[in-house]
Amino acid sequence: MRMNCCFRWWIRQLANLNSKHWHMVYAALRRLRARYAVAPLIKRLGDQELRVRAAACTALGQLGDRRAVVPLIKRLGDPEAYVRQAACAALGQLGDECAVTPLIERLGDRCEYVRQAACTALEQLGEGRLANAVLGALKAEKAARAALACLAIEGDLRAMAPLLQYLSASSKQVRRAACQAIASITTTLQPHLTKLLCRSCLTRFVRQPYAIAGQRSIQVIACRRCQHTTEVTFNVCEVVAVLDAALCQAYAHLGGVVYVRWLQRETLFDFDRMEIVRASEYEVERLCIQVSNDMDAFRQPRYRKMLCTVDTQCDLSQSALNMLKRTFGKVLVDVATRQYRNDSC
Repeated sequence: MRMNCCFRWWIRQLANLNSKHWHMVYAALRRLRARYAVAPLIKRLGDQELRVRAAACTALGQLGDRRAVVPLIKRLGDPEAYVRQAACAALGQLGDECAVTPLIERLGDRCEYVRQAACTALEQLGEGRLANAVLGALKAEKAARAALACLAIEGDLRAMAPLLQYLSASSKQVRRAACQAIASITTTLQPHLTKLLCRSCLTRFVRQPYAIAGQRSIQVIACRRCQHTTEVTFNVCEVVAVLDAALCQAYAHLGGVVYVRWLQRETLFDFDRMEIVRASEYEVERLCIQVSNDMDAFRQPRYRKMLCTVDTQCDLSQSALNMLKRTFGKVLVDVATRQYRNDSC
């Protein structure tokens, strides 16, 4: 009971904007380590006074309660660098993997202290190799650029987001270093370009220009649809669209082949082959209409060269088969591979 009263008193002091000893307030809250301190401290993250916001970040980091992770991630976008730095440090202390991607983005922060705090936090989260490679590359360190290239080959392209931010930096040296790092990653990935697939859009990666205001564009490897670089699946030799009403698994990557459940997707994606296992005439007709109306410049000419396999157990009428023949290059009635069906219903 006595601790509860003491805690409430310290919270009131944190809320007092005129307090000259705000650092003592969060130190006291840190010592109390009361689980009921979290909610009031989270509320102070939105305070008008930057010192109170920063103090709340530090206190939440010390308390170690995971409920503070999402509110602290939001503070990474605070207009004050002092608060962003405190939020980075707190997230490093909490050790939640949800903070990794937002912290990687802070590696591109305009404030050096925030960048360093993000790097330290990422080291605490086991991502020190990536963080140090990004910051080292911005200092034009060849070893750091080589490390980024190695990470890219391993399928980790998360460094691209902060590097792209630095292309608009005020320092010419930093912009040049960022360009060199991006060029190193692009050159490294070029031989693997045809086997890269965006996990979100299920579209292929391409080499395309990235426009920079007031400067010449540079070449980057990114999803041809969403333009993002991080959501990438490596070693995709073939994408197979599967029309199977009994299939539960929406996505499977097996031996270089990605199988995608057609009925799960609301939008078209880049696929190389079609398999129809269990489907109604209506579903087949809907498939053909959707494919025929696809105006995508990459996919549209490929359909007439594409193989469509119809399983022998799929009882389709001749009319449905003729519709498939008009849509795809070749229609083969045969037993489907079904390698993806281990987790089906």
